[in-house]
Amino acid sequence: HVSTRMDVGALIQHLAQRLFYGELLSDQEIKNNVSPDASEDEFQAYVKRFSTILSSIAAANMDFKQLDAFLTSQMKKRENPLLEEQAQVLTKYWKREKTKVHDALVRQSSWDNQLKAFNWRIDVKSKARHVSDLNTPTAIVEMQIDGSQGSEVVRFEMNEEGLRKITREIDAIEEQIADYTK
Repeated sequence: HVSTRMDVGALIQHLAQRLFYGELLSDQEIKNNVSPDASEDEFQAYVKRFSTILSSIAAANMDFKQLDAFLTSQMKKRENPLLEEQAQVLTKYWKREKTKVHDALVRQSSWDNQLKAFNWRIDVKSKARHVSDLNTPTAIVEMQIDGSQGSEVVRFEMNEEGLRKITREIDAIEEQIADYTK
């Protein structure tokens, strides 16, 4: 139990900005805003403790039942248990910010480009240079890809053979993912 008065809500907000949103906040900046009177050891103990707790909650993307169980276990620790008021502040923060934190972590862990939309339709040619091309179904595909340079739309056509090839490749990807998740 730390003796100095610490604004836990402000500490959590600052740590979250640093942990999840990439804010470049130094410990000293946070300390000046949260508890300028705290000793360096007391403050570092709080930073370590609440950084670990926030990271655990976010990494597990805890629902509120899991959060309650986790915080209860933290309050039952023999050494330096989490205080009831601190658990309430963490719960209030997580109820308000869960979705934003999750989205921020997803963005951090994603590669540069992400598929945002995928649309398709089938066209049947009614005019063609060669009679053999008439009434041939063609898949028209449109994908919206978001990346660091903005959003891009890619459109292309596929005939039946092209569709078979891409389907085989997607099946191979699906098999490899399934192998990793076994």
